[in-house]
Formats: sequence, structure tokens, C-alpha cells
Amino acid sequence: MQKPQPVNPELTCLPVTGILDMLNNFRVDNILSQTMTIHHMSLSEDGDDASVMFRDEHHGASRQPQIVESVVSWGARAFASGRHYWELDVTHSSSWILGICKDILITNTNISIYSEEACVLFSKKVNNHYSLFSNTPPYIQYVKRPLGRIGVFLDYDNGTVSMNCQIL
Repeated sequence: MQKPQPVNPELTCLPVTGILDMLNNFRVDNILSQTMTIHHMSLSEDGDDASVMFRDEHHGASRQPQIVESVVSWGARAFASGRHYWELDVTHSSSWILGICKDILITNTNISIYSEEACVLFSKKVNNHYSLFSNTPPYIQYVKRPLGRIGVFLDYDNGTVSMNCQIL
């Protein structure tokens, strides 16, 4: 019996002819229409429930991981059927969170997203290494360079979300 060999989880970039042309048939523009400058982002896990909360106000010290002075944008559009594709430019940020969710709770100072109803892609730069994390399924990929654009394809009727990355 052979000993299992370690796997290199580095993301490869191979062109797929015609895929962007096909996705552009479902393009929706100006998907992110709402923006809030936030002072805290906290990640919480409560049993089987995990959530992300963005807060505009300081609410005392927290033991949760935080990102200070960030910008959160979200779309006011909701989809109930069909196929939809949009792209986001992440050229100027190496650490970001991008997702699509069923419901979002918004107040004047807070935004809450519950993970069981969300498909999320995270990017994080540590030293000179870039990593991508997803929650559905939980997976980590490493990329050599920062990403330039992220495409999101929602097929509502079939219940699927796909994301594609264009590397700089």
C-alpha cells in the first residue's frame, strides 16, 4: 500500500473558450447599489448557526475578530427566478468577502447575514500569499497573484451559484 501524497491546493487558471460570452447573456448591471462605511465586522458562531455582522457604530469592546474601517456594499435587487450574472472588481483589495444570500437583515447601523442561507467566497492575503475560502462546500485554494474580477452566476431555478475569478 502506498502512502498518500500531499496535494498542492494551488488554483490553476485555464481559459474556457466562450464561457464569458455565454455568461454575459445573463448580465445584470449596477447590482451593488447600497454602500455603508463600517467600523466593525464580527464573525460569530452560535452552535450550528454562524453569522457575519457589519456595524457602523462602536458598541464597546468585542472578543470577536474585527476589521476596522471597511466598506460594505450590497444589492437592493432580489431575484425570484431566472439566471443572472454580474462581475465585481476586487483589484484594489486583497482581503474581501463576496457572497449571495437568501435574506439579509439591515437596520440603520447593522447588517446581519446568516451563513446557512449564504454562499460566500473570502479572499485573504497573509504575507505574500493569497488564499480563497468558500463556505459551500468548505474549501481553501491558494492563488499566486491577487484577483482582478470576480464573476457571480446565479441560476435561481436550479438552485446553483457559481463564481469565476479573473487573475491579474
